[in-house]
Amino acid sequence: TILSENRAKVKSNLAALEHFFADYADLFAWHKPDGGCIAYPKYTGQGSIEDLCASLVRERGVLLLPASIYTSELLPTPAQHFRIGFGRDNIDRGLAEFRIYVEQNKQQLY
Repeated sequence: TILSENRAKVKSNLAALEHFFADYADLFAWHKPDGGCIAYPKYTGQGSIEDLCASLVRERGVLLLPASIYTSELLPTPAQHFRIGFGRDNIDRGLAEFRIYVEQNKQQLY
């Protein structure tokens, strides 16, 4: 029962992410993950992903983690990527805030 409920949540949230990133395909390179509930889109807009993440959490309360915090001696850190989890209940609220942020900051992002 728990797995079934979680799979349904992840499936629904993934659809919401696909819709969001389709709307902003000129700002983000989105590739649907092969599995799990974490994705690593690439920010293709102006400025750094670190600045975008810091500004987004400060202005809208949405936490995305830039790839630069996931350093490894084994492989290089992918530039401009960020981590977004989608196994939670509140993805719609987070994406709504993310959307507001993008719309309010278009001149800086594009």
